[in-house]
Amino acid sequence: MEDREKKPNTNATARALLFPILASLRSHPAPLAHFTQTFLPLIDQLTNLATGPASNPSNEKAWSVLADQCWYTLPAYCSNPPDLSNAFGCELGERLTTEMYANPTLRPPILRALRNVVESQTQVQNWGEENESEKEESKKNLKYLRGQAKNWLAVLFNVFASVQGGEVIGVWAGVAGGSELAGAYRSVLGHLSTSLVVLRSQPKEKERKVRTSLQILDILFVLALYPPVVQKAEGVGAVVRGGVLECERRGSGYEVGASLATGEGPYDQCGSDGAFSGTFRPQEYATSCLFDEGRI
Repeated sequence: MEDREKKPNTNATARALLFPILASLRSHPAPLAHFTQTFLPLIDQLTNLATGPASNPSNEKAWSVLADQCWYTLPAYCSNPPDLSNAFGCELGERLTTEMYANPTLRPPILRALRNVVESQTQVQNWGEENESEKEESKKNLKYLRGQAKNWLAVLFNVFASVQGGEVIGVWAGVAGGSELAGAYRSVLGHLSTSLVVLRSQPKEKERKVRTSLQILDILFVLALYPPVVQKAEGVGAVVRGGVLECERRGSGYEVGASLATGEGPYDQCGSDGAFSGTFRPQEYATSCLFDEGRI
């Protein structure tokens, strides 16, 4: 890439063609720190070339595409990285959260990365006895990720309508601790109750609140496999008492109630480790932040 402060190196070999190759990899042994120390500064530089004060409209699209291609390399870096507990921290979490909220087009690679970082650790637990050291390391990593689950669930609730949003919620709910999951569940129920009150009392807000209520109901679908019995009972009670079964979309209310009662979620298949392998049925909703605590 040309440095605007210096003369371009005409002998340098163009390597942008490597981005799609790196993005196509499902995993590789490079540490996650390589992405944070190399690709994130490069992304910032490319973004500045595309949208900064010195940007050139004729090259804006090219710089933006290159920046996006850098982001698409992230999922492979998050597949069982050797430095997970050091590199997957608050600084990277804040950056990923900001990008998902500000740039919806970047949600697919970031959501895949968030799914990979958990699933790659749960998969190690299924390895044979000859891999005991790797299994012990993955247990430590899962414990580390469990400490972040509460915050990531709040973020994922807010981008739920995105591609794979529901699937990633399921993956993180599967590693969350009991108290964190119960708290997240109560938060969802609280937002559902508030939305239903507004839906009944403010006719002018009906269309927007119907979309919001449906989004929250689908989040409850995803969580149906995980909460303790007490929270499941709270969920059924909220659906019945909240008037969901009396509104125009009562079918969704019946489905949520049945899922909470039977423990069967909206996915076609669920693996023995609790990770979803089915396909979630995405719907289009407003993407405004429902959960104020959705920050890392």
